Amino acid sequence: MNQQGQEGAGFRLIVEIVLVVFILVIIFAVISQVENIQYTVSEQSLYRGFQNSLNSPDGSVIVAKDLVFAKGSTYSNRAFASSVTGIGFECVELDAIDSVAFEKYETSLIELTTQYQTTVYYKCFPGEDDCEYECIVSFGKDLSEE
Repeated sequence: MNQQGQEGAGFRLIVEIVLVVFILVIIFAVISQVENIQYTVSEQSLYRGFQNSLNSPDGSVIVAKDLVFAKGSTYSNRAFASSVTGIGFECVELDAIDSVAFEKYETSLIELTTQYQTTVYYKCFPGEDDCEYECIVSFGKDLSEE
């Protein structure tokens, strides 16, 4: 065999390996970006559903389907109240299905312990005392059954 041909084959192999690694890095970056977009769209839909429910506080249930939440995401009644005007944080209650994916802290804070896809249910109705309206935001638990 030709000595020069063998040296060129090794160089070609190194170039091909570098190209494969470069392509894999690009693929992983695209996948990561798609996940981030999915989380952002879901979070926007989460708060939009709350606004829609507050705009029709007649006790009807508003549904936001197939929202995807990242591991470690936290949602509080203060965040929901601050996303709209006209309701205090003490008038917003948070709930979730019994699952290892959710860590509930009374009715004011929910933390996700894993990435999770679920439906969110909203229900707003005329309140009493200090709350003109009271709202419930439920992660995965259907409020129409109550």
